This record gives sequence, structure tokens and C-alpha cells, in this order.
Amino acid sequence: MSGHALRLLRQDHRLAELVAHPFDVDLDRAAHGRVEEVRLASGGPLDAVAGDDTGGTYFVCADGSVLYAESEGTAGIIGSSADEALELVIGLPGWRDYIHLSPDDGEEKILARVTETEDEIREYYGIDE
Repeated sequence: MSGHALRLLRQDHRLAELVAHPFDVDLDRAAHGRVEEVRLASGGPLDAVAGDDTGGTYFVCADGSVLYAESEGTAGIIGSSADEALELVIGLPGWRDYIHLSPDDGEEKILARVTETEDEIREYYGIDE
């Protein structure tokens, strides 16, 4: 298993809790497994490393890239490494709310959605408090 940040999270429960709340990457959820089978078209191995509160799962592929699979069956690579995927999830915590946006939507609409999502996260988790 590669990924410096992932190793740190596994070694330090306090850090793992910080990533689980509010960023919704919960290492403890990996142990529960998925109801639906997730597999790569290549047949390569997947290692479930975390889950989220929507039923999604984060997997590390054999090449070290991270695949996120939603509970509805949609999946995609979100980073070329665990470190990169964690940077995305932490740096852009509402990233799942943006997957339906397109550059054609324009900067104003995209920034409005980002602001809306960040405000919801701040309120839900009481970040400002």
C-alpha cells in the first residue's frame, strides 16, 4: 500500500477522525465492505480503504490510484495516489456535488455551486463554531 497520508491516518486515530468528520473519508467504513461487487474491467485487485456516509467506497488499485464508487454504481478514479485523492477530498470537500457541472456552465454558476456547498458543509458540521 502506498500513500504517505493514508499511512499516517492508519497510525493516528485522531487524524483519521479529522478526515472522517467533516471530510467523510472514514477508514472504519472500509471494514464493512460493499453490498454490490466492485471490480475493474482489467480484473486487477481493489483494496477498500475507506467509506463515506452515502454508501460510497474508496479503493486503492494495484497501480496506487484511488477509485471512488458510489452506492448507485457510478465509479471513477479520483487521484493517481491516495495522497492525491485525499488532497482532492480535503481541499474540495463538496467535490461529489460538482461532478455534474461542466466548464460550459460558466464560472458564475460553478462558483455559486461551490459557495452553496461550502456553506452547507460549514452549517452542518458547525465548522465556524
